[in-house]
This record gives sequence, C-alpha cells and structure tokens, in this order.
Amino acid sequence: MRSLKMCQTAAQLIAGVLTLVAGRDHALAQSAASSTCVHFSRSRLPAGQPFSLPLPRNLEFRLIPISSRDDAPTQWTIEVGPGASREDYTIGIISPTRVNQIVGATFGSTHVGEALEGERDLRFVVTAQERSIASQVLEHWRQTAPAPEDRREILDRLGRGTLSLRIEAFKLREGIDDDRDLLDWITFVGDACVPAQ
Repeated sequence: MRSLKMCQTAAQLIAGVLTLVAGRDHALAQSAASSTCVHFSRSRLPAGQPFSLPLPRNLEFRLIPISSRDDAPTQWTIEVGPGASREDYTIGIISPTRVNQIVGATFGSTHVGEALEGERDLRFVVTAQERSIASQVLEHWRQTAPAPEDRREILDRLGRGTLSLRIEAFKLREGIDDDRDLLDWITFVGDACVPAQ
C-alpha cells in the first residue's frame, strides 16, 4: 500500500512539473533561440583561488575552492547562481555523475589527470521558483530512484541554462604526506548560456 502511495505521489509530482513546463514549451523554444551566451577563459588559476564571472539575469558562474581532506584546497566545485548569494542553481544530476561538478581528484582518486579529462556539461535553473521546483523533484527522486530517462526528460526542461567547461592545461605537484598528486593550477575555457526569459 505504501509503495502504491509513493508511486501515486511520484506520478502527481512529475505530472505537476510537466504541466508547469509544458505550458511554457513555446516560450522555452523562443528563449533558447534568444539565449545570451558568455564565453570565458582563465589561464593558470592557482589552486585555492576562486573564480567568478557575471552572467545575464544577475546570475554568476563560480569555481569554489574545496578540499577533500585537511590539505589546502586543490579542487573546485562548479556553481551557477545568483550573484548576490551563494545559492547554487546548478542541477548536477543532469550530468552523468556528481564528479562532473568537481574539478580535481575526487572520491579518493589519486589520478588527478584522469579526473580532469573530458568536457563538463551541466544545466542550471534561472529563477528561484525553478530552483524550488527542482529541489522538490530531486529530493523526491532520492527516495524513489526513477529511471534515468524519466529524470532526463524533466530536468532537461527545468535546467534551461547550459554550462560547458573544459580544462585545457594543468600543472601537478607532489603531495606532502602521501603519494597523491595535487593540482597547482588549471587553465580552462567555457561557455554559459542564459535564456532571455
């Protein structure tokens, strides 16, 4: 009975989201066509140093220094959010794994070079209302684990902003206490596209 109730709740939630976004499909198509894209790059950003860039609609792209241990920060987390706050509008679940939102070795990996390979493609919401809806959906999915294709359909619509980040060069240095390689700096390029409405 509880399982049936959870399925009904999931169906209601998904139906509500689809109803919300379906009514805006035409507007979203126009919005995609009129998105403002910002190209950015940075050469040799030192480990531990943040990076931020203003985006349209009072949003901001950020690289926030983090550390998985007690070391000085040698990783960054990727965020897009309002410039006036640290709220994160990025919907990391759209990418294959959360690691795509981290620049540097993660989850115990010592292979920093491998962790930097590939282009990071993420989506983000552009309003507080969309973020609230996305948060509810993500929280519900943590409990129900829906099929990936179901998640993708809804989050592709909710995450109207797109972000692409590629690490073009980096330098490693040896860790002090173990054999881990640490990032010394990174050079990157990227594009962020924000819908006009």
